[in-house]
Amino acid sequence: MRQGTVDHPWRSVIHREAEPNEVSDLFLRVSSRLLLIGMVPLALGICTDLFLVADVVCHSLLRAGAVAAFAALLFAGLWFLYPVLYHRMRR
Repeated sequence: MRQGTVDHPWRSVIHREAEPNEVSDLFLRVSSRLLLIGMVPLALGICTDLFLVADVVCHSLLRAGAVAAFAALLFAGLWFLYPVLYHRMRR
């Protein structure tokens, strides 16, 4: 508990004082990874919401599952697959 509440905020304070107008490569890598990791539960939550709403509207678990599965594939494609393919095409 102490590690997260004391040590980590001080690291960011030290970084801001030492390099006030700089962004390190490590910071960019870590923040990008954390953003990608956070997108997974976000997509799962949105798909769950869509499943519940579609179930209430359609009164069919099959249709609600299809809506949620389509949304999951859409999120996976646009958020994860498309950037990888785009990056490979740019090389």
